[in-house]
Amino acid sequence: AAVQEVMEPAVVEVDEVAVEEVMSVEEMSSATRRTSLQPSPQPPPQSPLREVTQVARGLLDRLACQEARKMLLPLADSTDCEARCLLARSCVLLAEEAIEGRRKAEALQLAIECLTHAEAAVASDGESAEARVWFGQAIQMKARAVDGGIGQARVCGLMVRSWDLAVELAPNDPLPHHLLGSFAFHVSALPWVAAQSMRKLAPGLRKFTAAEAMHHLLCSEERQPRPPYGYAVTNCSLLGRLYLGRGAKAEARVWFDRALELAPQFALDKTAEQAVVAARKARARC
Repeated sequence: AAVQEVMEPAVVEVDEVAVEEVMSVEEMSSATRRTSLQPSPQPPPQSPLREVTQVARGLLDRLACQEARKMLLPLADSTDCEARCLLARSCVLLAEEAIEGRRKAEALQLAIECLTHAEAAVASDGESAEARVWFGQAIQMKARAVDGGIGQARVCGLMVRSWDLAVELAPNDPLPHHLLGSFAFHVSALPWVAAQSMRKLAPGLRKFTAAEAMHHLLCSEERQPRPPYGYAVTNCSLLGRLYLGRGAKAEARVWFDRALELAPQFALDKTAEQAVVAARKARARC
């Protein structure tokens, strides 16, 4: 008779350590899946005030000054430094337009308003470089609206001190350097008699040189974000003219080309438009 062999079931040894490792990996994977399904943390929402100032700043960058001012007017009595700075900025630009359009009463009203906002911004935050920038702009705009060029000359010393303080407060901000560099460029190019007359009208106004103009304009360009601000067009045009004045034609061409390359990317104010015209003419000669 055939002998039936009874096969005993095989005994499988279990590596408990390996199982624990597999389970650990599975638990981690499950936890990862659960985490990935959860919404990622969102940044805290902006306050309504900051939303308004952010939109207004964008409008001003595009020279939509009336629209920006209309949006900011409900904040005309605010103690918020940024809001008052932006109101001062919008009024400065609108006053400039009114002066160019020979609308004297409107220009004077806007000039007074811009100085009121700038003074409020400084009072709100004396350590704000932006407040100091627009205070300097506002005092010269009011002087121009009231007394023309003579009025502007009288406040130049105070204006420059305000911009110098802005540089001290925010050394990496390109705007105060742009303003000081532009001012130094034009003052250093004045005939000796005119420069002396200006310093008599503006006690305390220091002497400016072409080298100082170049220093500030280069500082402004080195601190520009990418893409740059629109006033980089003016910086580049003035730098080209300064290098050309030194006889450095190759460097001048680089800056003129940069100005002409940037110009189509921005809404340009009158100063920048004039800078583009000057760059184009000078580039043709070098």
